[in-house]
Amino acid sequence: MRRITHPVFLTVFFVIISCCVFAQERIKIGEIVDNEPVITMDSATLVSAFESAFNDGTTISTVKIERSGDYFYVEGFGNNAGEARAMAEELNNDGGELYLLPTSESHSCSGVNCESSGFRKSPSGKISGCQCLQPGGAGESYSNHTISTVSRLYKPLVY
Repeated sequence: MRRITHPVFLTVFFVIISCCVFAQERIKIGEIVDNEPVITMDSATLVSAFESAFNDGTTISTVKIERSGDYFYVEGFGNNAGEARAMAEELNNDGGELYLLPTSESHSCSGVNCESSGFRKSPSGKISGCQCLQPGGAGESYSNHTISTVSRLYKPLVY
């Protein structure tokens, strides 16, 4: 039996495998219209995806695309048992179309004695943490920050 070891064959084989393994499905969330980001995806679908991504009973009341410096984020805001919840995922800008990738960085805020949470951003516009915007309840008010290097929103939108 003869083994195929021709360099051209091996190169083509690895290119094909690489394309299949590393190809990323992207999901269009919005686009830039008159220099402003606008959601083009059905809002109810986006709300449902945020609620599924939280997977803890959180109800989302607001979704939007936020431009912050050179960054674009799709953001969802809501609450769970009276405590603020927020999630943001970085979007990829491709010629004015805004896409969510499976590798999009994901940030979430979980408020404690907090009725409204928001994202703290660095001078360049990148999310750097969470903050309690509207304290509520007894005791200290704050908002916990969680970062994921993979999108939490991607899977609920695909399946």
